[in-house]
Amino acid sequence: MEEIDVDLPFEKFEFDKKVETDDWFPAHKPMEYPRSFVRWVNSMNKGWRNMITYKPFELYVKQAKQWLDEDDHITNYSNTEDQEDYIVQEYKRCQIHSLYFANKYGYLKEGDASGGEVKYKAWKAQQILLFLVDCGYNTMIGKARQIGFTTTMGLVAMCKISFKKSFFCKFITHSRDKGEEIFRDKIRWGFGKIPEWLVEEPHNDSASALSMKGKTKKKGRTEGSHSRIQVDTPAVDAINGGAPNLVLIDEIGLFELFGKMMREGRPTLFFFNPDNGQMEMRRQLVCWGTGGEMSKGGAVFESEFKAAVEAWRTENYKYGIIPLFFDAYARQGMSKEIYESEKKVYYSKSGVESESSKVQFHQHYPITLEDMFLRTAKTIIPVAKCNSYLSKIYNLSPQDQPQYGYFEPIYNTTEPTPHGVLPYALKGANFIPTEGMEDERTTTIIFKHPPNDELWEYRYYQGTDPINSETGHSKMSASIWDAYTNTCSSMVFWRVRDYKECYLQCVLQGLYYDKNNEGGVKELLERNIGQLYYDFQEQIGVSRRLTANSILPPFLQTPTSGWWGISNKTNTAGHISNKIIEMIDAYAENIYIPWFFLQLKTFVQKDLKGSATHRQTRFQAADLKYDYDDGIFSMVFAYINAQSHSRYEPKLINEARKETRKIKYVQNSETGWKLRLAEVDGKGKIIRYIRK
Repeated sequence: MEEIDVDLPFEKFEFDKKVETDDWFPAHKPMEYPRSFVRWVNSMNKGWRNMITYKPFELYVKQAKQWLDEDDHITNYSNTEDQEDYIVQEYKRCQIHSLYFANKYGYLKEGDASGGEVKYKAWKAQQILLFLVDCGYNTMIGKARQIGFTTTMGLVAMCKISFKKSFFCKFITHSRDKGEEIFRDKIRWGFGKIPEWLVEEPHNDSASALSMKGKTKKKGRTEGSHSRIQVDTPAVDAINGGAPNLVLIDEIGLFELFGKMMREGRPTLFFFNPDNGQMEMRRQLVCWGTGGEMSKGGAVFESEFKAAVEAWRTENYKYGIIPLFFDAYARQGMSKEIYESEKKVYYSKSGVESESSKVQFHQHYPITLEDMFLRTAKTIIPVAKCNSYLSKIYNLSPQDQPQYGYFEPIYNTTEPTPHGVLPYALKGANFIPTEGMEDERTTTIIFKHPPNDELWEYRYYQGTDPINSETGHSKMSASIWDAYTNTCSSMVFWRVRDYKECYLQCVLQGLYYDKNNEGGVKELLERNIGQLYYDFQEQIGVSRRLTANSILPPFLQTPTSGWWGISNKTNTAGHISNKIIEMIDAYAENIYIPWFFLQLKTFVQKDLKGSATHRQTRFQAADLKYDYDDGIFSMVFAYINAQSHSRYEPKLINEARKETRKIKYVQNSETGWKLRLAEVDGKGKIIRYIRK
């Protein structure tokens, strides 16, 4: 299939010609996805409003529209032969195109509607789902409530058993009653609305199964013969039991057995064909759900979904399952006003139901995929507030958006190094932009680059939360705090097996913000697990930039731990948490690093047992196997570092700054309409707040 620039406006594509199925149907080998498809999936997973255009999907939708625009019907033909030709045409179209079938022959049972039914018309989210099914992809979908996926997949089940030969579809629901309700109202009832001239006569029609007789042979069609659908309940072998061609699993957040089902069923989705040496599809799996109770099936859903996300993020496509996230705005008609109105209802609960109601809201109306798996635990700031900050970042104009990339070393080639860690001595760093957060080259996000035409002293401070092994979940993170504008300018958040590569990225970050060529900005390093990173810096000759423990505020000093760094242990952890709260209270409006707010959503208060009689709490990642807090700690360490050097005012040491700046009191929506002292430029634009 021809590769295109998926960022081009869709209007630039040529669609005058009739769309053929080969124009949108995948031509790639199983699990060898084209880059344009990967980028499309990644854009959806960042949020519905960030979705880019994908040409094959648009062609898929266009083909269905072209066929529907013909407005043709069997009643338009008077003789038998023309009618049979029309039937063959419709049969073949429905066989390959679920969207066409659903929009032309799909009906929904609706008691409030006139006649008790409404014509089905797929929303965009449902169009995407149907496209992925017709392409044969295995998908695991996390979604908001009321997107109509169960109804849509009921139509898919009807379509597949009606137009494919010996096709077995299994529809799994969390309970027998729920399954029989779905089968009765969304499958069996809808099947009765398909014209009799188009489908075979049902056989073995029961409360949970429907099969086709397969005896009648009409012109051009025998494919519906002996196909069947069965509604089932969770079992360990549910995915592979009975060898179904298509397995549909509804509301996986309610399945406590889901993990066992996946472990048992995943190997049977694919098999290696020794005749052609290729991995081939044996069965297709489509499963979907909203967040559930974390003490029940929700935690299992989280585990499986995040495993699929991690495999996809690291381009381990052999995992075989595409993770997809449909946020609250994927629901047709959802607006900011409706979202806020619903939030007000859930947030109005008080007493023991208060926290669980708030969590339930974010699970039902997620903005980021982390929202689906929230727990009823205390966070430093409300999840809704994190979402509002994220929305503000994502809605920045393109020129103001944070930039993703990685650092590239600049060597002094006249000074070879004897240690062998690096070929030459470092003298600086360049920043190389990448395509985004999901780009495998991305190590860093930058909100503000250091000014090229200005030299500053005491402006930038680094904080680092290191790693010290080849394996593990946590990532290496380093942040740069700008003491002049009181914001986080940059964050490294990365991990690879060769952890010294992570060390080098953090060192290069410090060099990049040091325009005075002094070996990097001052760095506050976490002492607990920072020894190997310290040794690395000593080897390459940049350890003199580390901040001493003795200059930290007294309540953060731990003299017995060593001369450098900050300890994040029992006696200091609570004080560090207080500093995180202080930093957020004072400067959250200035912070434009998405990783920070994404991590805050799962940064919860936990009880820790120190002894049989002593218990205390600390904030950390909700689930240490899947969630992160490294970026939070690196940023607060950078903030503490800047505060520890507050006796040094940020100072411009060259004459490149020409605009007039002055100090004045300001009062606006950002200050809550309270007077705050700020520095402004000649046009009155706020450069920084002097104090809260």
